[in-house]
Amino acid sequence: MGKIVFCPTFRVQVNGSMMEWSETAGFWIFSQVSNFAYTKYDYIHPEIEATKLCADWKVFYQYLFMKYMDGNVKTARAIPEGYKYYAPKVEQPKYSEEFYKAIIDQTGDKLKVY
Repeated sequence: MGKIVFCPTFRVQVNGSMMEWSETAGFWIFSQVSNFAYTKYDYIHPEIEATKLCADWKVFYQYLFMKYMDGNVKTARAIPEGYKYYAPKVEQPKYSEEFYKAIIDQTGDKLKVY
């Protein structure tokens, strides 16, 4: 991975704050991706690790949001000839066994189906 030889504009600008949104503040751009990944860490983390985050973080967020929105995982498919649009492949990943075990441990028989 190459090193960054310049400081992107959004890193230079001093704008926004903890209670003031700014589309050009690095804090808010990085926070969007970080917060979005918290609940989907197992399958988003590898993509976060493999991307040059400083150069294209906002575009990367848009990609992640579209791909993983609503808990689904969408994968683009080739558009067949004669089609204007073709739906992506959509998968609903399962939670880990550890997650299911934690629910059982925390709720006991409360959610048990007989």
